[in-house]
Amino acid sequence: MSLYLIDKKLAELGLQMAEKDDEAIIVLIQDGVYSDVSSISNSKRVFLVESDVEKRKIENIPENTKTISYNDLIDLIEKEKVLSFI
Repeated sequence: MSLYLIDKKLAELGLQMAEKDDEAIIVLIQDGVYSDVSSISNSKRVFLVESDVEKRKIENIPENTKTISYNDLIDLIEKEKVLSFI
């Protein structure tokens, strides 16, 4: 599996590449939490970093996403191949 770390600046490219990867795990970090993930397949695991969501006062997260802590993110980084779009 590959872990796609995505911030807003390279979000479009990162999401396009992740969509083509059958085993992609997508994590939206920093301003990436503003990214539109509505076109991402429901079979993909899509996460938003909880503290980034809170800092930006985002109240409604997309239905096909879950929030994770930075500690959870570190666990994923340690286990998976990381592709950075930051």
